[in-house]
Amino acid sequence: MKRQQPERYQDIPIPDALGDVIDRAAARAKHQRRRRPLVRTGICAAAALCVLTVTANSPLAAQAVHIPVLGTVVQMLHIGSGGVQTDGLAVHAAGEGSKADILFTETEGSADFAPSYTAKTYRAPNRVVLSLGGVRLADRQAVCDTLTQTEGVRDAYFAMVLDDSAMQLVIELEPGYTYEITERAEPAGLTFTFTKDDTQTDSAPVYYLRTEAMPYGESLGIAAERFWGQETTQVRTEEGNYIVTVGEYQSESEAQSALDALNAELGETGLTIASSLPDERPHDAE
Repeated sequence: MKRQQPERYQDIPIPDALGDVIDRAAARAKHQRRRRPLVRTGICAAAALCVLTVTANSPLAAQAVHIPVLGTVVQMLHIGSGGVQTDGLAVHAAGEGSKADILFTETEGSADFAPSYTAKTYRAPNRVVLSLGGVRLADRQAVCDTLTQTEGVRDAYFAMVLDDSAMQLVIELEPGYTYEITERAEPAGLTFTFTKDDTQTDSAPVYYLRTEAMPYGESLGIAAERFWGQETTQVRTEEGNYIVTVGEYQSESEAQSALDALNAELGETGLTIASSLPDERPHDAE
């Protein structure tokens, strides 16, 4: 999005270990960022190398080779924010079993720290929306293919964001699954671990506001931009088109109150009230 929310990552408590990580990164910069073999003990008992394959003419090809997957743990979270202010990073992915790594590189190789990010979760359908700032390149199809091959992931796609230095990745989970994110540094990465959650027993419908269905394109981004700051998301429909949604509510009357307030603030929005069961994808027509 062109407008950015306040940089909440500045308010996140900084783990004691992160200071050492920053000191080591600065020391490497004095030596023209020469990369040494990565050795970890304690949290990281082993190192792993991920070779990402991209097409020969891709601008990511020079960056996507031999990216270490494991690094120092910065924090673990389900929803929330993290990372540091960056610009121009590239996004890659690697996965195996029930884990998927979102990896970040720069011109010299793997980045030291994750870009600023926010993770939010929604119920209808069950999904996590990962918003990234300071990123400009991604082999989007490869990232989505990696995620959809991960256990617990039903679908993955990038939202249409009208900002060339930001991306939003939507990861739709299989019914009954949840996730945890581990932020890592040296090298930078966000590890998603997907697990079955037997406590998810809520079958009540979820209400939300929605636009008409539309194909993926600039009009989708414009529609989302109109409702910026209103808990706006983009959702792929069962038929393969997209809708913009606003909020999630427990009752139709609560959704109606939200719609009345939006229409009063923005004029006639064209939004309608819809509902879905948890894990249910919306359709083009309600």
